[in-house]
Amino acid sequence: VIFKKFFNQTELETLKRYSFCILRRGNSFEASDDSLGETVIEGDAYFDSLMETNRNKIEQLTEVELLPIISNLKIFINESQDKPHKQINHRQAGVRINIGNDKVWRSTIDGEEFFLEPGEAVFYTANMFDFGKVNKYEGDHYLELSFFYCQNNPQMQKFKFEGRSFLGSGPTSI
Repeated sequence: VIFKKFFNQTELETLKRYSFCILRRGNSFEASDDSLGETVIEGDAYFDSLMETNRNKIEQLTEVELLPIISNLKIFINESQDKPHKQINHRQAGVRINIGNDKVWRSTIDGEEFFLEPGEAVFYTANMFDFGKVNKYEGDHYLELSFFYCQNNPQMQKFKFEGRSFLGSGPTSI
């Protein structure tokens, strides 16, 4: 399922600037678009809070009460690859959001190709279907934010926040 406007333009601009600041380890929101390097960040406090505040959109779609697991920011650069893969079992529901790119890069879920415009998101069953990108990236940057959830039931409680004490704390392995 594709959400056409998961984030509005103001939210997108804030996310993009924040992502570039993380990438450069700087404190300024005036970062330019040069000198990018591939980066993956899990469990960032800002992104985790967005995962939690947007959870209702996914619950309305699935009609299932969900537990937040973890957020994940990937910043891809020229020649990056994202080979199709499934998530680990407790990451049941996945949302992938394009928060900015300078060149089209098609995504695939179980072989079905599509493209997300900035601000659009795709919902999929993350532990059952392969998600990835088609070919290598040929642009300068592609910013993708992911949210992962699992069904809220007694057996899955231990996976809440990916085993962390609270959202926004560093990731742990469970």
